[in-house]
Amino acid sequence: MLPGVGLTRIHRFVHRWRRPLAAACAGVAVLISLSVLRPAPPVTADIVVAASDLPPGVTLTSEDVTVAAVPAELVVVGSYSNTADTIGRLLATGIDAGEPVTASRFGGGVGSGALATGEVAVPVRLADRALAEFLQPGDVIDLVAARDRRGQVVAESARVITVPRQDSSGFLAGSTTRADSLVLVAVPRRVATEVAASALAGPLTAVVRATADSR
Repeated sequence: MLPGVGLTRIHRFVHRWRRPLAAACAGVAVLISLSVLRPAPPVTADIVVAASDLPPGVTLTSEDVTVAAVPAELVVVGSYSNTADTIGRLLATGIDAGEPVTASRFGGGVGSGALATGEVAVPVRLADRALAEFLQPGDVIDLVAARDRRGQVVAESARVITVPRQDSSGFLAGSTTRADSLVLVAVPRRVATEVAASALAGPLTAVVRATADSR
């Protein structure tokens, strides 16, 4: 084939299909532009969050926590990336479903991370908020319920695990306040049901014992 004939055919082909070819080239140019202008995907981080609403006093299990991906800039101090780091630990404050499980959610102080054999943790509200403010982890108290104008001891030698604190302005904020008159105590399993029922019936009062007299 003569060179001139080949060029002529190419010229005819281009002339015949010039509009479809122009449209295709324009489409390719648009795709290239979009790929260049498209923002990079946001950086995320995996953190442990509550799988459901969790009340204070719960010892976390694998069903209570899960891992979620969140924007890296929203990761708060004290977050965990592995559920194994939280399972078996005792919550000092309640957590809503989907909220991060952070180190500040766990009790601090004497006896906060574990319970003795045969003990369970029970959250109770004290009638005297000032007393709740006074108590510290490790204090030993008798819990008293007022029934028919008479006091009845519902638990002796309950050990204060923690006086929970709650975020005052959301989990992204750093400031905290006392969570009303709520106190988390360790009691023998045999009296836990009665203590919980008494706490639901109304605030309890407490008699502070000397630690040496607790056992």
